[in-house]
Amino acid sequence: MKLTVQGKKFITNLTKDNKYHLLRFYAVANRDGLQYAADIDTPIHTDIIMEVEGIHVALSPKLLPILKDKIIHSETVNGVTGIVLLDEEHAHLTTN
Repeated sequence: MKLTVQGKKFITNLTKDNKYHLLRFYAVANRDGLQYAADIDTPIHTDIIMEVEGIHVALSPKLLPILKDKIIHSETVNGVTGIVLLDEEHAHLTTN
């Protein structure tokens, strides 16, 4: 996983007041298969904690193969800012 500058700023702002809250990706099963969601939350005991460019991120072990090459970005749409995951072709937007 990698981060864009916007993604890093967004996550840092949301987690700065509580060291136990991380960006957390978790699996959601539905009739179409496995999907994933993200939230700022306390990790659960089965989560994998990764450090991505100085930011700790928690993820469900089932999601590691799906998310390992993604880029975490933030975007504002209709006045609401949130996390978006980008593919490797957007690597030029990352902090490295």
